[in-house]
Amino acid sequence: MPNKENEEKKKTGELSIDLNEIYRFEPEDVEIEIKNETYSNLAYIQVASRDLHIDFLKMPGIKVEGKQKVEGTRIYLSHAAAQKMATKLIEILDKSYSERGFEEYEMK
Repeated sequence: MPNKENEEKKKTGELSIDLNEIYRFEPEDVEIEIKNETYSNLAYIQVASRDLHIDFLKMPGIKVEGKQKVEGTRIYLSHAAAQKMATKLIEILDKSYSERGFEEYEMK
């Protein structure tokens, strides 16, 4: 039902977009599509004020024209996403080590 505020917005050309409505979905409507996959045995993390990035590297790489070329993939994360990922990784690894007896590595 049109109201006075909506009528005024139409006259001035204003447009309101409800982003919550646009990005709202039901969990059963999510379909994950993995586009790339790679193996990494080394990661470097750099933190900035708004986000961080992790460089996942395949070591040792190969020598090309006298230079050691190392393939890598860089992933950018918000601080909140990185914190959730770190917490979940620790939970999953702790559970896997205790239940399956995986080899544990010393953290330095």
